[in-house]
Amino acid sequence: MGSEESSLLTVTVDSRRDAERRATGAANEAPETIDRFVVLDVLGSGAMGIVYAAWDPQLDRRVALKVVRPGKGGGDAESRLVREAQGMARLSHPNVVSVFDVGAHAGGVWIAMEFVAGETLHARIGEGGLDWRERLELYRQAGEGLCAAHEAGLVHRDFKPENVLIGAQGRVRVADFGLVRPSDQGAETLPDPIRGDELLAHARVSESGERDPEFGALQTMAASTRSLGLASGSGMSARLTMDEAWLGTPRFMSPEQFQRMPADARSDQFSFCVALYHALYEEWPFQAEGGGFFELAAAVTLGSAPTLPSHTAIPPQIGAALLRGLAREPEDRFPDMRALLDALELAPPQRRRWPWLLASLGGAMAAAALTAWVVGSPAPEPVDPCSRGEAEVARSWGEAQRAQLAARFEGLDIGFGASSLEAIDEGVRAWSQDWAGAYRETCETRHEQSDLRYDMRMNCLAEQRAEVDGLIALFSMADEDLVRDAPDLVSELPAADACETLEGRRAVEPPRADQLDVVHEVRGRLARVRARLAAAELDGLDTELELLGAEVEVADYEPLLAELDYLRGVHAMKTKDVSTAQDWLLAAHGRALALGQDRLAMTAARDLVLEDGAVPGDEGQELARRWHAVTAALERRIDGGPEDEVERRYAYGRAMLRQMRFEPARGELSRAAELAAEVHGPHSLVTARIEVALGTAYGEGGKYEPGEQILARAIDTYERRLGPDHPLLIGPLLSRTTLHTGAGQLDAALADAKRAQRIDAASYTDGGPRAENILHHLALVHDLRGDYERAAANFEAMLARRGELQRPSSVNGMTLANSLCFSLYKLDRLDEAEAVCARSLELAPEVLGDGHPITAIVLNNLALIARARGDFEAGLELDRKALGYVEDRLGADHFYIAYSLVGVAEGLLGLGRADEAVPVLERAWQLRQEQRDPGEQGEVECLLGQALIDSGQDRERGRALEREAAVKLRAAGPNWNSHAEACDARVAGH
Repeated sequence: MGSEESSLLTVTVDSRRDAERRATGAANEAPETIDRFVVLDVLGSGAMGIVYAAWDPQLDRRVALKVVRPGKGGGDAESRLVREAQGMARLSHPNVVSVFDVGAHAGGVWIAMEFVAGETLHARIGEGGLDWRERLELYRQAGEGLCAAHEAGLVHRDFKPENVLIGAQGRVRVADFGLVRPSDQGAETLPDPIRGDELLAHARVSESGERDPEFGALQTMAASTRSLGLASGSGMSARLTMDEAWLGTPRFMSPEQFQRMPADARSDQFSFCVALYHALYEEWPFQAEGGGFFELAAAVTLGSAPTLPSHTAIPPQIGAALLRGLAREPEDRFPDMRALLDALELAPPQRRRWPWLLASLGGAMAAAALTAWVVGSPAPEPVDPCSRGEAEVARSWGEAQRAQLAARFEGLDIGFGASSLEAIDEGVRAWSQDWAGAYRETCETRHEQSDLRYDMRMNCLAEQRAEVDGLIALFSMADEDLVRDAPDLVSELPAADACETLEGRRAVEPPRADQLDVVHEVRGRLARVRARLAAAELDGLDTELELLGAEVEVADYEPLLAELDYLRGVHAMKTKDVSTAQDWLLAAHGRALALGQDRLAMTAARDLVLEDGAVPGDEGQELARRWHAVTAALERRIDGGPEDEVERRYAYGRAMLRQMRFEPARGELSRAAELAAEVHGPHSLVTARIEVALGTAYGEGGKYEPGEQILARAIDTYERRLGPDHPLLIGPLLSRTTLHTGAGQLDAALADAKRAQRIDAASYTDGGPRAENILHHLALVHDLRGDYERAAANFEAMLARRGELQRPSSVNGMTLANSLCFSLYKLDRLDEAEAVCARSLELAPEVLGDGHPITAIVLNNLALIARARGDFEAGLELDRKALGYVEDRLGADHFYIAYSLVGVAEGLLGLGRADEAVPVLERAWQLRQEQRDPGEQGEVECLLGQALIDSGQDRERGRALEREAAVKLRAAGPNWNSHAEACDARVAGH
């Protein structure tokens, strides 16, 4: 039967071992504790040791505890176990069984190892049902474990399928490094090499033995075998240890091991190829006539080179690779295991490593760390496998990729290509450094985390790198718009430390072994779609998503469906299809929550803050509030980092800003900006982007001074990072244009709008995507400066360009229509103005929802038109309705209320009810004091003075207010000329 010790780490104990254990009484010998470990069960026993299932209270996990059997082996056994601990503890790799600790016990040595619930590779292959590709894939994972050992300077020397474990989740691990030694240390003192004639002679002597019916191994007489160092009772699949002269298991031993020469990594390569040859072709590469040990030794060391079966479906390049690995002379084999694994690869090299992680979009993710407590003499300094993270990201971004992007950007003949490239380089390099650091930290703490957590973290890092690779690939094909947006995109690269907070992924079932390839392929496609969505490269993306849907169905792995649903939702967001976005995001959230994909569920909920928050009115506000609460709860459940809080608060603040709830918007955005400055730096583009929204929230809420300061800080950051002429400055400049306009600073507003227009003209041949927005801002400024004809023409042209001239169908369209209405009113084209505003009012419930503040402004404009025609009653009714809308929506103290209050007061004054107008205007006057616009202040003061005089309540104060108002209105600019003239006339009449 096969070596008992070679199977000691197999946790799934088969019936034969149970029988052996009962026969030897091993189960009754188990102590309650060993050192700090609580013994749970006996897993297996051998001639020199026994393995227990135990609980480690220090690591808070179940372990496999291997100890020397008391009274057996003495010092040799102890030194051997120490050597095993040295070898395995130095390896930290997903395809190697981990060693956690080593210590002394009752004169012996114990080793605490990873507890692997599963079966051996030998048993898995023996069950049948696997095609050759699946068998090759299992061995390829085992090969990765050997490769990691070799890179760490270690040789296994007893590789065989019985020493390879497959965990319950399908991950393959190489185990039982009992014969391992540093690769550059000399071999232990061994008997002289066996000459060929001696082997043949011993083969003749051995014919008197009997065969093991299961393994075909020769059972020789004790006297004969001891002279050769072969233990009595062993077979061709039994291991020969050092004190038995040969090192290894005969069926898998290399020629140099049979000859008792030093074994190296190429010896492991030979053993690996023997095992894989048998797994693929179901026959042994070396046929030993008679089936005995010495016949096998002669066949391996002296016989003919192996050949391949004549009829097989296995590709010839696979067979050729195996034959090279089975070469008699080590120098004729592959130079190392990596070269062999490459030769066995049927797919591109990027897919060869860590199939368990590749199932979730991984690159090569090897990890092996030196462990400080390793006992024994110091080993040679190995290659640091934890440095592979640096190598991985270096392949993603370096001088070659930068040069490729530089050539692409120069070919576009745009003025901002160089500054965008600098931002890309800076952003990706910073991300690469963080990612490599997270990789190293994960690698070096391999022993401090469970297998599942380790796999999830490496999986997460692999997904992130794939997404970044996809974005870099898009940059290499970028158009003008993508080059413009590139600095923002690289400022939003996935945070590597998010992979440390993976509690929400614990419940996610990994793909089955037969799903690995298709899951890997689909996730690769999903990563490319994510990159395209981030870059707003939407052409043909709907078709690609449909095709992906069919592939996800074939994959039959539900977590992929949640990921696809989410990307469909993001695509709908990008195409402004709000209802479709809401449906897909809700589906993704629910499915992800059910499957344990808590981070995905959180991300979908965060997007729903904005999408459901876009629903007009109180319903949208309540939906945004609820989704914000859900996002916060999931953020807490996954132990999210500050980056998650930044994004959550930014989303909720923007939702409140859309709803014109300026106070909660300012609160959320202020906290988001503070956190962003701490996490990303005060002069990062992430911080600046949030500050633009925050400054807007202050400005639209009538708090112009703090808003202007915040926007100035954001614009300064963009200029520092990208230069003074980058098109990403256009958005912040237009935000400040709006703020200056509200504050009555029309010259400053015009300067910012014209600067934005100059940047746009210099950046794009035919005008960029913000050209219309720039025209809108210029039109507003022209209107306020009294150039109503130009303003009206611009508003009308923009509506026509949007296809909303006859029927506004969006918030922006309604805003433009309202602006056109007001410009026409000021041109005294009252019928045209009324038609535009009446159409907007009719559509407002459908487009804006009930009681929206924009609807209130439409009502105010219609009241202006009514008063211009002398219909003060109709105007008063319209203004009172508008006042109710803004009070209900914005609260009693919002500065927007002043517009409706002024309208109500003008109606009352027109009707001769000055005494009723006084309290209305007093309230409006208080609200206007917080604004710096002299025109708006002067308007209220002149009207209040008139009401105080006409009602007889306080003529002296009334005259003083009128005089002060006239000064302010004359200083307010052309837009207030008519008001200034009317107020001057009243002052002169005193």
